[in-house]
Amino acid sequence: MIKITSLTKIYRVGKEMFKAVDNVSLNIGAGEIVSIVGHSGSGKTTLLSLMGGLTAPDSGSVVVDGVNLWSIDDDQLAELRNSKMNFIYQFASLLPTLTALENVLLPTMFSRRKKDKKDAARLLDVVGLADKASAYPAELSGGQQRRVAIARAFINDPGIILADEPTGDLDEDTEAEIIGLFRHMNREQGITFVIVTHNTALAAATTRTYRMTGGRIVVA
Repeated sequence: MIKITSLTKIYRVGKEMFKAVDNVSLNIGAGEIVSIVGHSGSGKTTLLSLMGGLTAPDSGSVVVDGVNLWSIDDDQLAELRNSKMNFIYQFASLLPTLTALENVLLPTMFSRRKKDKKDAARLLDVVGLADKASAYPAELSGGQQRRVAIARAFINDPGIILADEPTGDLDEDTEAEIIGLFRHMNREQGITFVIVTHNTALAAATTRTYRMTGGRIVVA
């Protein structure tokens, strides 16, 4: 599903250069749940961004479902991201003028898939927020906002979910529910998950774990 070959990303700060991702090669099969762990600054989030086509590498390649992300134009890349994958970020990033239901539906504006309010309501129910469909982000707790963002990530039936600290600000009970949700979606729909996390419980629930250190990746 995802093949990464000799991937390198270099950042330049003044005259200094450092490799955020240093010659990483990695294969992730369809239907896997993979976690990437490591200290802050180890390159985890940069690798996830490269994997999702949000950041261009300095060298190397990312092939998603047979397509090299950096061999296609921006429009094709945007279409591939919208049809093949979705993202869960560290912060919920909900639009404040939209209700929870409308935020979940937002990605469908850019998709050919036909989805409606019933689909969004079903996903809100899955994350335990059926009674918050008409609430605005300011009326939700931080944990509730995060769950809306997680529901939003599933609305276009992605084959791949790329998640950056998806349980970072959730209490233990909600965290366990989200881990269970990921495993359920993986089992029932075959969704491939790549999860960047500091959470040992979340990492333990994945099928494979890698550790990043200094931009390089090793089996944990």
